[in-house]
Amino acid sequence: MPRRCDLWRVGIVRAGINEIAAAGLANHVIDWLAEEPSFRFLADPFGLWRDDRLHIFAEAYDYRTRHGVIDRLSFDTALRLRDRATVLREPW
Repeated sequence: MPRRCDLWRVGIVRAGINEIAAAGLANHVIDWLAEEPSFRFLADPFGLWRDDRLHIFAEAYDYRTRHGVIDRLSFDTALRLRDRATVLREPW
């Protein structure tokens, strides 16, 4: 029997949560981040704007090691990825 695993993608919506809650997500464009390499995914994102940069913090999980870390992805105002770094790594 083949093994199954979850696959996740992170997307950016250029609207506040109040606007999305009022109008629905179908009325907004989603800018999807590039897929992660094989056997990896990003999930549970949290974003904030600071100094004209969008910082997204998300779990970066690797099925091969069965371990996740928290990565920070920084985007400019045009949503071009400018930097990515692991910001939290624990041994468990």
